[in-house]
Amino acid sequence: MKLVNTNDVLLRNKQRWQVIIADDNIFVICKVNYSKKEGCDVTSYLRPEVYGNQSEMNTLEELHFLL
Repeated sequence: MKLVNTNDVLLRNKQRWQVIIADDNIFVICKVNYSKKEGCDVTSYLRPEVYGNQSEMNTLEELHFLL
């Protein structure tokens, strides 16, 4: 069973993360920060994180995320 879908937003330690892409096997997330210059939230692609997207491998709780 998939944990997340593309464009989901996750929370970890009060930090928002956007799911950039998700398929049946993996998902990639990037931090979302507020940009004073842009005046809105922007996704930072500098340090993406990759995780397995199958509940048999891990859970969002084990990765310290909330959906």
